Amino acid sequence: MKKQHLPEKQCIVCGRPFTWRKKWEKVWEEVKYCSDQCRMNKTKRAAHLRVAEAYLAGLAKGV
Repeated sequence: MKKQHLPEKQCIVCGRPFTWRKKWEKVWEEVKYCSDQCRMNKTKRAAHLRVAEAYLAGLAKGV
């Protein structure tokens, strides 16, 4: 398989695209993060998103 034809996903933490790797061959459907750094920071990102959603909900209500 040529590099330009490899499957691609978007990291759920940083949003960057990343491509299939041989080591992920058997678990590609389960891969969510582009790196160990993003995997370790997943909870920080989730907390940030909750705060942002609450802020936007407050704006929508006119608070």
